[in-house]
Amino acid sequence: ERLASIAAWREIGSAGLDGQMSKSRQGPKDFGNTSPEPKTFPPWPIGVDFAEIFGEDCSVDPTIDMERTMQVDLRHVDDVIIVDLEGRMVAGVGERILHDVMNQLVAEGWKKILLNLSGVSWIDSAGIGELVASIKMAKRFGVVVRLLRIGDRVKHVLSISQILPLLEVYEDESAALRDLKEQSEVPPPQ
Repeated sequence: ERLASIAAWREIGSAGLDGQMSKSRQGPKDFGNTSPEPKTFPPWPIGVDFAEIFGEDCSVDPTIDMERTMQVDLRHVDDVIIVDLEGRMVAGVGERILHDVMNQLVAEGWKKILLNLSGVSWIDSAGIGELVASIKMAKRFGVVVRLLRIGDRVKHVLSISQILPLLEVYEDESAALRDLKEQSEVPPPQ
C-alpha cells in the first residue's frame, strides 16, 4: 500500500498538478478534463518526505513533517463536491494542497464546492490567505463555495483575523447541501 501511494504521488508530481494549473492566483488553465468525476488524491505515504517524490528542486521545504500537514478526501453528492480536509493548513504543504485542489476542481467544472474543515486542527496566516484566495478565485469562475464544521481553534483564528463574518459556514452537512442544491450557477463577473 505504501509503494502504491508513493507511485500515485509520483504520477501526480510528474503529470504535475502545476502542469495542469496556473501557478498564478488567476485560476486554472483549461487542460481538457471534461470528466464530471473529481480527481482523488491518495493518502501521503508515512515516512516519505516531499523531495523523495517530487525531486530535490521542489518548491516546498522537504523537512516539513508530512504527517502533520493536510490530507484531502473528495466525495460528491449530486452536483456538489465535498472536500474533506484534515490536518494543519499552514505555510508550505498545507496551504499549497488547498490551492491545488481548488484549482483542480474549478478546472474540472465543479460549480458547487463544500469545504469540510472539521478535521483541520490549525490554520496560520498562509492558510487563511489561501482559503480566501481560493474562494475568491472560485467565485470569479462562477463557483459557489461554502464551509462546513469549522473547529473551535480554527474558528477562533478566523474570528480574530476578521475573516469569519465574510464566510458562509454550516454546522450541519445536510443543511449545507440543501443550500448548495438551491443555488443556481453564479455567472462569473464580467
